[in-house]
Amino acid sequence: MSAHHDPALIARIEARARDAVAGLDLPAFRAAGVARRTDDYNLVVHYVPTETLEADALDEGALASLAAPAHDVAVYLHIPPCTGRCSFCHYAIVVNPEQGEVDRYLEALKAELRAKAPGWRSVGSVLVGGGTPTYLSAPELDDVLSALHGAAEVPAGVEFTVESSPETLAEDKLKVLLRHGFNRLN
Repeated sequence: MSAHHDPALIARIEARARDAVAGLDLPAFRAAGVARRTDDYNLVVHYVPTETLEADALDEGALASLAAPAHDVAVYLHIPPCTGRCSFCHYAIVVNPEQGEVDRYLEALKAELRAKAPGWRSVGSVLVGGGTPTYLSAPELDDVLSALHGAAEVPAGVEFTVESSPETLAEDKLKVLLRHGFNRLN
């Protein structure tokens, strides 16, 4: 019997995970806006906590002071909005957020790009995931991807992937993605 199908082993692993989470101060995580889902042993957190983001409070100097990699970077842009949580999903998402929360998050993401990208040697790949990046409107997608291209040189032909859902993908969004060089859709 494979370890993947051993009910006793699975039960022991799940029990250890529950015990580990039980030792955390989950109310403090929730109060800080970090914990998004704590209803089971799969703790999901957000970086940066979206509830705490204010565009004028971002310290781009502090972000830029983080060590720059000496190699090609694989860029991951996390877009947390989603229309719902799938049964298999344990990613940091926000289900149907208010527009103000989306706006604050996108401003913070663009600020981080402006601060970090100048230290990148070169971009080797880009993944825009989430959540569901195509939850964003076409103008919001264009704005975020323009910020990426404005902050970093993304060579033509690198793997450029976006995660999507049939319920949020539309022709205007596909046109934006293609204009920005996407060549892979998940």
